[in-house]
Amino acid sequence: MVYLTADLHGDLDRLREAEKKLRRKDTLIVLGDFGFLWSGDKAERKLLRRLGKRKYTLLFLDGAHENFDL
Repeated sequence: MVYLTADLHGDLDRLREAEKKLRRKDTLIVLGDFGFLWSGDKAERKLLRRLGKRKYTLLFLDGAHENFDL
């Protein structure tokens, strides 16, 4: 199943809410304002590694509120 959401703005609680329905072969597409790529610090890199190990596929499209310089 493919699920769509948008405007997470780096809010881990909103992501966790969406994850309640996701299973192994599902895909979650964030349609803009993903927001988990912001500071580039160690904590953020750790979080991104954890997100990359989720049981589902996570994809995102750039939105207007991303850190494009990073």
